[in-house]
Amino acid sequence: MNLDTVMGLCKMIDHTYKIIAAYFDSDGKLIFISSELRKEDHLVYYLKQTGSIVQLCMMSKDIQISIDDIALTWIGVPVKSGDIVRGYIILGPFYSSVISENALMEIIHKMNISEDQKASVLNYHSIINLFPYKEYVKLIKFLFFYLYNQELDESKLGIISQSNQINNVELQDDALESNNEMEVHGTYLFERCMLECIRTGNIVNLKQVLLSGTIGKVGAMIIGNELRQAKNTFIVATTIVVRAAIEGGLNSEIAFSISDLYIRQIEMMKTVSDIGEQTEKMLFDFAGRVHKLLKINAYSYYVNQCCDYIQTNVYCNISVNQIADVLKISQEHLSRVFKHETGMAVNEYIKKIKMKEAKFLLKYTDNSLVEISEKLAFSSQSHFQTVFKNEMGLTPKQYRDKVK
Repeated sequence: MNLDTVMGLCKMIDHTYKIIAAYFDSDGKLIFISSELRKEDHLVYYLKQTGSIVQLCMMSKDIQISIDDIALTWIGVPVKSGDIVRGYIILGPFYSSVISENALMEIIHKMNISEDQKASVLNYHSIINLFPYKEYVKLIKFLFFYLYNQELDESKLGIISQSNQINNVELQDDALESNNEMEVHGTYLFERCMLECIRTGNIVNLKQVLLSGTIGKVGAMIIGNELRQAKNTFIVATTIVVRAAIEGGLNSEIAFSISDLYIRQIEMMKTVSDIGEQTEKMLFDFAGRVHKLLKINAYSYYVNQCCDYIQTNVYCNISVNQIADVLKISQEHLSRVFKHETGMAVNEYIKKIKMKEAKFLLKYTDNSLVEISEKLAFSSQSHFQTVFKNEMGLTPKQYRDKVK
């Protein structure tokens, strides 16, 4: 793709979406910018802000999304010819969620700069538009298809939270370097576990995951602004949870609408503890919706209740007679209805769910085989291993080695 085509694409994006679109070469040098930043200090702010996203793209050679502490967002998309990177289209900055004028003024007034500089910074931010997550993902998909003639896998979009760059107006090499020193915090295994629960609508496992205490530590991405950091963390968490719920079968329009609602509610919250409670509520909401969706597409009342009971009590020694007593129907009637609707016996379904749970534990925990067999209420480890191998064609150890 030649330079004229890239420049035309940047102009079209600016004209259509009202956000700045620029092109940097493979060495990170600004070649073209769609909007005229007439004031010299405005161009300085812009180059300082885009420095980190350009560096991220240069390191990853892939699409990057960057969000700072006042929800300013940048998008970087590499322009490639085969495996050779020719340059990077940078979109932004734009606001990915609403920020009040008072909040912006408060940040600017804390800056150690003159009143004239404060007025200039405020003027610069006044020209930046709002462009929510759902919309800018559509733009990224469009741009990716235009450049490479193929659809983008949205699940591969990376989002980085960065500390606010308008707090340091002077361009300093050491300041720019510090912005690129981003540590990845939290527990990757915890995230995988949590998303698997959302994707499968497994509310029981989600409760256990959240109680496990393996969330890890979220780093101080935004020094001195714990509340904004909590809000940004929630926004990032919501975006990945939405993808998991969609993969689980939730309608994408519904999922994104729910996500937008939660993010609007979060922006109005005043304490970190409130955001923590809202985070848990959001997780169970999405997991519950996927769970209900799976039930709607499944069976009659008694069969659904039977399935729910088995999934909820997967760590117990469950019998058909026990379930029938809970549902207040005869064991014979339950067995007959269940077999008719599902094509399998209740005991087969119990075994299936226990094996599904065993795979989950083998993949996402370090529990020993003895611990897993006891947890799932097998009579012995050897019995557990026999059942698992018959179902999976692999021993539990072989399966764990494979998925790890």
